[in-house]
Amino acid sequence: MEFRSDAVDAKIKEAKRLLAEEKKKALFNPEEAEKIKQEGNALVKAGGFDNFAAAVKKYTEALKRNPKDHTIFSNRALCYIKLNSPPQAVQDCNKCLDIEPAFVRALVRRGQAHRMLKEMTKAMDDFRAAMELDPNNADARDGLQQIRSTVFSGQRDEIVVQNALKDEKVKAILADPVINNVLQDLQTNPSASQKAMSDPDISAKLEKLMVAGILGTGAPGAQQ
Repeated sequence: MEFRSDAVDAKIKEAKRLLAEEKKKALFNPEEAEKIKQEGNALVKAGGFDNFAAAVKKYTEALKRNPKDHTIFSNRALCYIKLNSPPQAVQDCNKCLDIEPAFVRALVRRGQAHRMLKEMTKAMDDFRAAMELDPNNADARDGLQQIRSTVFSGQRDEIVVQNALKDEKVKAILADPVINNVLQDLQTNPSASQKAMSDPDISAKLEKLMVAGILGTGAPGAQQ
């Protein structure tokens, strides 16, 4: 402690890192993690705010014993949605999907969380991705329908618009010269809208702009 230097500090940091890794290894126990996860599942099944909060603690404890189980992240995300904590739900879904990219429940739950955050374009992407993997998924289908119903209600939400303008995919659409030409045609030649909407790629991009609140739903042929 009396002779601190950059070299000594570096060794201290490395020692702390190694100690943390050893603690994680000591906790790793998939069998115990599964047991604790099932306890969390029972709390979720019982329902109620207090049970969802208790389930979060169970899943957090389970993850200490098996951070490779993607289902635990997804289950905890569900609890965060029930507890009205969508940012944490998005984070857990991201971790789940990092481990298992094709896990439909995590895509649906992330879509639900994005919708709660009024990040409608991201929510739509997640629901669509879920339906590509599972075309009969009722939650994904209902999520898309709710988004479309909101869009065509005619109500513009500035928070939705501002969030959409931060979406990299929306930025790419707005920078697409083909889409810009289509948007100009819709203004000057309404009959061109039918041709534009017959192209699946263009139609999907225009729908995203409508979901974003950037393109009004009053354009002829714009509604699906």
